[in-house]
This record gives sequence, C-alpha cells and structure tokens, in this order.
Amino acid sequence: MLAIHNCHRKLAELTYLNLRKDGSLVLGNVEIALLVKHLKENYALIQRLDELKQLSFQAHLIGDLDWQMDLCRQIEEIEVQCL
Repeated sequence: MLAIHNCHRKLAELTYLNLRKDGSLVLGNVEIALLVKHLKENYALIQRLDELKQLSFQAHLIGDLDWQMDLCRQIEEIEVQCL
C-alpha cells in the first residue's frame, strides 16, 4: 500500500485546481502561499521520518532494543497519519 500523507493530498489538490488544460500550472499569491505551507510541511515530515529511521538503525547497530522499539513506535505514529 502506498501511504499518502495529508500534506501530499493538499499538494495534489492545489495542483489539480490550478492545472490548465495545456498542462501549465497557474498560481496566484494565495496559491503560492498554500504551496509553500504544504511544501514546508512535507519537508518537516520527510526530515523527521529520515531522522527517526537513521536513529533506529543506529540503535540496531549498538543493540539497544528498547531505544529501537521506541523509535519504531514514533515512526509508526507518523505513518498512521498516512491514508
């Protein structure tokens, strides 16, 4: 299953609503502000997931199962937000 986070859906919706028949994307100031907001949200999401996954790998390497399980729980909490 492909997980789609809410910020990805909003980016897709913004694109859909502003995509012209010729394939061009026309954005006004309001749309650009929304685009920037959702791009920043996406960046924070990816950055946090990557951070947690790297830490989980480090926990695995040093054999700290409790820490690794806590990190995996945090990753799962984020992934649950994806539909």
